[in-house]
Amino acid sequence: MKYPIKYGVNPPSKIFDVNELEKNFFDVLYSKLPEKVNTKINLIRMANGTLLVECKGFCIGKIKLQGNKHDMQIITKNDTYVVYEDFIEHINEWVKYINEEIIKEL
Repeated sequence: MKYPIKYGVNPPSKIFDVNELEKNFFDVLYSKLPEKVNTKINLIRMANGTLLVECKGFCIGKIKLQGNKHDMQIITKNDTYVVYEDFIEHINEWVKYINEEIIKEL
């Protein structure tokens, strides 16, 4: 995968292979963002395979595409979050949040 993933703990208790869902999800996400933003995104693998997604220190949300249960957490303007199982349909919500809340900081 062309997007580097760090692990939340060192050494990680389990190493996860990047799967096709993750590749496809991040290909779509990165294609919708300006290059200057793409270089600021950090992916951090958690113990259960979930990826925490940050941009310049701001939490964007989480995406779990490992295992049988998949879901996506989206941060809202008031620092609450919503969880969806149909993650592909909600990529634009991450893009909107990044554009409205973070790009202005870059």
